[in-house]
Amino acid sequence: EGKPKIDAWFITHPHTDHVEAFNEFARKYGEMVELKMLVCNFPNSEMDRVEQSNLVCDGVADNYPDAKFIVSHAGQRFAFAGLDLDILFTYENLYDASPNHIEKSNLSSMIFSLKMPHGRMIIMGDMYRGGCKILRLIYRELLKCDVVQFCHHGYNGGEVKMYDTMGARVGLWPNSYETVVEKELYGKIEYNNIPVDIFNMHLIMNTEEDHMTLKAGMTGDDLVQFRKFESN
Repeated sequence: EGKPKIDAWFITHPHTDHVEAFNEFARKYGEMVELKMLVCNFPNSEMDRVEQSNLVCDGVADNYPDAKFIVSHAGQRFAFAGLDLDILFTYENLYDASPNHIEKSNLSSMIFSLKMPHGRMIIMGDMYRGGCKILRLIYRELLKCDVVQFCHHGYNGGEVKMYDTMGARVGLWPNSYETVVEKELYGKIEYNNIPVDIFNMHLIMNTEEDHMTLKAGMTGDDLVQFRKFESN
């Protein structure tokens, strides 16, 4: 009864597709949907010298003045209706290891796990390799999970060793097949002036001569069959 309620909204890092997506939702639906809590932790401009570090979640003050604002840190746990959410990584973990500055805002992504009745899922945000390595070194076998969201929209991020450590049965690839399959990016020299071997699309991830795909152990021939299956 009454307004639909959102227990908590987690924003992983200060990029427009994350912060402004929330602000736009708040502007459009602030009067129709109740928000109880906003959770995020953004580096300041001294630490993060790249673009968009000054983005703010103005949708909270303007549309959800009663919502709690929580600054996330590694080690925090939240519980929502039988689901445990654990914060595994915030930018302090990276900043302590490399105290000069954060080279990419994506590296400040909050990483968290969700313990569900039938498994565990890890959300990686838009993390890059540097943060993945730190995450792997901190938690090691504790990263085992059933589902993982591939880093950074499913391309140009992540670390093969980390994914191997996780051993997830299911990978969430937050990108459309149109981006990679219909545009037939496999084997192309470059895409948007980015060499494919640097682009590291997770469907055919190629890093340090290791290959990680949506299906563990998929070979080149398997990939062709997978493409045919998708086209059908």
